[in-house]
Amino acid sequence: MMDTIPNWLDWYNVRHQKSCQASGEQFEDYVNNILSYFHDDFINPVPIGRYGDGGCDGLADSGEILYACYGRRPSTRKESVEKTLAKKIRNDFVRGKQYWPNFLKWRFITNAPVGPIAISTLLELQQEHKAGAERPLEIRVWDTENLWKNIISNFDKNILNEIYPGVPGVENLELSD
Repeated sequence: MMDTIPNWLDWYNVRHQKSCQASGEQFEDYVNNILSYFHDDFINPVPIGRYGDGGCDGLADSGEILYACYGRRPSTRKESVEKTLAKKIRNDFVRGKQYWPNFLKWRFITNAPVGPIAISTLLELQQEHKAGAERPLEIRVWDTENLWKNIISNFDKNILNEIYPGVPGVENLELSD
């Protein structure tokens, strides 16, 4: 699909990277938009009262994939960002298991730097839910590069143009232009 616009792929990647600089809810909204193009059955539950969203920022594939998302908030200390991320990973996963018992894959998407504390939390969860466990689950943390590589770079140009409006008219571009 992308073979038709290889020269423009870098332009879309730059737009993606810029979109990933958003913080908090803006980043989460961006990711939800991407996922709604990727999955034809993507749904993001509306947070309700004390239940919130149940640790879920989206379900797909008939509930087999549960997404959680975290857009980093502005912070001056990287250590506090790392601890917050590790805590968010664990809390969203635990809440997701509690409220969404049928998912088989859990994907946590973030624009925060994933350092050793967050990775340690991820590895603990993966070990608890590896093949042969009472409830085996595929558990992944995706940074913005994983989001690009696994999803966005595979979209056709029409979807990319909807997500990132303003691309120059590549169909009508002449060498003289």
